[in-house]
Amino acid sequence: MLWENSRDGTKRMDPQRWFQRAIAAGNLLYVLSYRQSQHIPRPLGQPKTIQQWVHDRIQSSDLSFSERLTGHRLLDFGCGPALCGMITTPERFTDIVMADIAPSNLDTIKRWMDGEEINFNWDQILRLTAELAGAKSVSEWTERKISHLKTSVKKLVTCDVTEKLPLGPDYAEAFDVVFTSFCIGCAAKSIAEYKQFLENISSLLKTGGHLLIRGALNASAYTVDNKMFHHLSLSTSDVKDALCSAQFEVLEYKSEYFPIAMPHCEATEYGVFVLLARKI
Repeated sequence: MLWENSRDGTKRMDPQRWFQRAIAAGNLLYVLSYRQSQHIPRPLGQPKTIQQWVHDRIQSSDLSFSERLTGHRLLDFGCGPALCGMITTPERFTDIVMADIAPSNLDTIKRWMDGEEINFNWDQILRLTAELAGAKSVSEWTERKISHLKTSVKKLVTCDVTEKLPLGPDYAEAFDVVFTSFCIGCAAKSIAEYKQFLENISSLLKTGGHLLIRGALNASAYTVDNKMFHHLSLSTSDVKDALCSAQFEVLEYKSEYFPIAMPHCEATEYGVFVLLARKI
């Protein structure tokens, strides 16, 4: 159970299960905020403070977009029902499309954009991101970010990474930047498919456009609420070779390993990576 009953009869989230679920879902921002508040031992190779570790990546290409990125049209591919990929999008991106295979996920985002209540409050994530980004006024930063998202997200569309044109012919070579987070490894059943799916995503980018990927390493499966889901076990060389095969040049690559054994995985460390590549 993700939720447990407290002594006063109310329900509260079981923090350990919440932490495990966040890792399984690849929500690093949630994981790191939880680690910071609970003083959980640091991942291997992690700097002294969680605050500095996340801040460094906000300044590079982990939770934010590198200064190398140009243009104004951006695609969040496989966005799920989440805003975490777009919260730190530079405001120069004024034409954003969010895409997911599940219409229900897109409906959740639409309801948030329309001001309706949804079953997740993004305020805490926005505040944390503002603080880590060094905002002088957290409230002003948050208000500006919400306004930017609600005016810049122009369309919510369905996508299918297994198709050669994942968004259909209207979006061929349409974007300056494609961002995808923990998506391709969940869909691909083999390295060959992983390469093909990267080629499919490449069709959405202009020549010289940038691809920003977050993903998992050494994970062959993950569980959410006791349900097991497939993930293709990948190494750093697998990822880089696949990108080369799909005619991408890797510009930046960073990875981090957590000494946590994921369920149904032989590896004793669960890795995450973020990379920036250019279509050639």
